[in-house]
Amino acid sequence: SVSEFEFRAYRKDGEILWVQQSTRVVRNDRGEVLYDEGIVVDITDQKRREADLKRQLEELQIEIDQNKRQRDFARITQDRYFQEIQAEVEEINLDEFWS
Repeated sequence: SVSEFEFRAYRKDGEILWVQQSTRVVRNDRGEVLYDEGIVVDITDQKRREADLKRQLEELQIEIDQNKRQRDFARITQDRYFQEIQAEVEEINLDEFWS
């Protein structure tokens, strides 16, 4: 038997169709195969919604990461020690330093 097997198929026009299939073999008393029975469900819309949600989650994660980097940058650059170092660096004459 196969339960909730998902696969991608193609329609005649080339469009992708997602299908979920559950199938089992029916046997007689002697164990001989009589026939297969099962159900096939079109889950294309579900797959599209899942892909949209995944894309939205990825975009949200990027936005969260950017916001975190901005907060971290602001925290670091507003630190007193960082500002003291920055002031000292600004006072260095690089031409004198390298000669």
